[in-house]
Amino acid sequence: LVPFLFGLRKEFTTYKLKHAAAFRSIYSWRLFECLRSWQGAGRWTPTIAEFQEATDATPTARANFKELRLRVIEPAVKELREKNGLIVKWEPIKAGRKVTALRFEFEPDPQGALF
Repeated sequence: LVPFLFGLRKEFTTYKLKHAAAFRSIYSWRLFECLRSWQGAGRWTPTIAEFQEATDATPTARANFKELRLRVIEPAVKELREKNGLIVKWEPIKAGRKVTALRFEFEPDPQGALF
């Protein structure tokens, strides 16, 4: 039984609660969890549907990418930069005029917090 319990640590994302406790938005928290799960790669490329499911976006944000960008992505990325010391860059991936996926590239801030 012990090997199975210790094996669970490999399958789940762990982080210190103090890294996420200052977030005011649930979207920041969920984006942080997703980025943390891909920390070894340094990038995460979900489809729009995967991203909406992971962040539990509102129906209006699901229907319109502009709403998703303004209400979910940009505020969450800004909060991650300010409160967690992550350098997060994101860009939409398009097929024609339609956004089909997102690309997040992230790394810890090499300067860290100054105080």
